[in-house]
Amino acid sequence: MVDALAIRQHTLALALAVTVLSAPIAEAQVCTGDCNGDERVEIWEIVRGVGIAMNLPDTDSCSAVDRNLDDSVTIDELTLSVNDSLHGCPGQSMAFATAIAADFTTGGFASADIAGRAPLFVADAAHPATTDSVPRAAAGIVLLVNRFGGDSITARDPRNDYAVLWECSTGADSNPQDVVVINANKAYASLYGSSDLLVFDPSPAADCSDFEVDRIDLSSLADKDGIPEMTQMALVDGSLYVALQKLTNFVPSGPGVLAIIDTGLDEVVDSITLQASNPFGATKGLLVRDGALYVSQIGSFGQADAGLERIDLGTGHSDGLILDEQALGGDLNDFAIFSATIAYATVGLADFTNTLVAFDPSNGTVGDTIIPAGASISDIEINDRGELYVADRGAAALRVFDASTGAELAGSGIDTGLPPFEVLFLR
Repeated sequence: MVDALAIRQHTLALALAVTVLSAPIAEAQVCTGDCNGDERVEIWEIVRGVGIAMNLPDTDSCSAVDRNLDDSVTIDELTLSVNDSLHGCPGQSMAFATAIAADFTTGGFASADIAGRAPLFVADAAHPATTDSVPRAAAGIVLLVNRFGGDSITARDPRNDYAVLWECSTGADSNPQDVVVINANKAYASLYGSSDLLVFDPSPAADCSDFEVDRIDLSSLADKDGIPEMTQMALVDGSLYVALQKLTNFVPSGPGVLAIIDTGLDEVVDSITLQASNPFGATKGLLVRDGALYVSQIGSFGQADAGLERIDLGTGHSDGLILDEQALGGDLNDFAIFSATIAYATVGLADFTNTLVAFDPSNGTVGDTIIPAGASISDIEINDRGELYVADRGAAALRVFDASTGAELAGSGIDTGLPPFEVLFLR
C-alpha cells in the first residue's frame, strides 16, 4: 500500500516546484486555500488541499481551495494556494461593479484596482451583463444574478478575465434576487416572482440538467396573492434567513417577514415578523455583524414609515428600528456600517434624487451630509481598507471616501464606463 504521508509530501513538493520555477503568477483576486478565513495560507491548509485533491479519507472540505466549485482540487488550484502561502494573500485588490445604463437597454460590468484607485476595465461589449443584474461572490467565483427579464444565474471566473463558467435558467418570470452558496453542490436562490425558494447546484453540468436540486415552498408566509416577494438572504450557523416583502400590486400588505430555513432539512422552521414593511436592499444581501442581523426596510416609497432594524441572533428578538426614516428625511435606500458608532445611509428624496449621510448605529442619530441632494446613488459598500465606495450613477464612476471620517479620498471617481449599480469586493 502506498504511504499516504509520502504521497502528500511528494504532491506538496511538486506544487512548490511549479510555483517557484514557472513564470510569475498573476496576482490572485482571492486568497486561495485560506480554509479558516484568517487571510493567510498555512502549511496545514495546503496539506488539506492536497488531501482533497487525492480523495484521501477523513479530509475536511475547504471551499477556498476549490476555486471553481467543481467539488475537486486540481494542481493549478494547489499552485495558487502555495503562491498565496509564500507571498501573502492579496486582500481586497479588486472591486467588481455591475454597471447598468441609465435607459436600462445596455448592461455590462467593470473592474477596478483598489490599491491604485483606477479602472482595470470598464463596462463595454467585451464584458456584458444583463440590463438588471447583481453580483455575488462564492469561493472566488462571481455569480451574476440576472434579475427581471434575465431569469438566470451566470458564473464567471475573475482569474480568467471573468470568463463564463456556466449560465443556467432559474425559470421563466422567476426574477431571481439573491444567491447564497453552502458548498460545491448546494446553493439557494430567492425568486421574486415565485412562492418557491430555489435550491440549486453551483457546479452544474454544461447543459444545466442537474442545476435545479429542489424547491422550498414559502407560500405559507405570503399574503393573499400567494407570492411572498422574497428578496435578500443571509446564512448564519446553518440557518438561511430570507427577507419577504409581502406586497400586493407593489404595495406593502403588512409587516415584512424573515423566513428561517434549516439548510440541513431544507424546511421552513420559523419566521420573524419585522417592525416595518417592505425589506428592501437591491444591492446587498442581509447584513450579519457582531451577532446581529440588520434589515433595511423602505415601507411605502415617499413615506417616512420604515428604517433599519436590528435582530439579535442570540435571542431571535428584534431590537427595533435603530434608524428611522423620519430622522433621515426620506426613504432608506441603502446602508453600510463601519463601526459601532459610524455608519452611512443613502436617502431617497421626493425628487427621486439621493443624498448620502452619516449616522450613529448605536443611537440612530443622523450626522454629517457626505454627498448633498441631487445625486444618483445606487450602492454603498465598505471594504477592509476602511474605504467607503459609492456607486455614483450620475458620474458613471465609483467615488471613494475614508469611512472613518467621511472625507473623499484622492483618486476618487473611478470610471466604470456605464453608470455603476453595485460594488462587490473580491478577496
